[in-house]
Amino acid sequence: MRVIINNKEIGNNIRILREQNNKSIDELSLLAGIAKNNLINYESGKRQISIKEAIILCSLFNVKIDDFVSYQVIK
Repeated sequence: MRVIINNKEIGNNIRILREQNNKSIDELSLLAGIAKNNLINYESGKRQISIKEAIILCSLFNVKIDDFVSYQVIK
């Protein structure tokens, strides 16, 4: 069994949540303790987010990890 993570959809989720909460990249970076460049790369789907950082963002946005992460299980 393999799990495929969809970085573009996760990035889109981050962007949507950030905008819904009226936060700039700079503000979110400071709140989450995540480098601004990393957030930019996550939102664009160029880089895979770590579990630790995903949990931090889920906590800040008050969302479940399952609603935040986009993945597909392949048997």
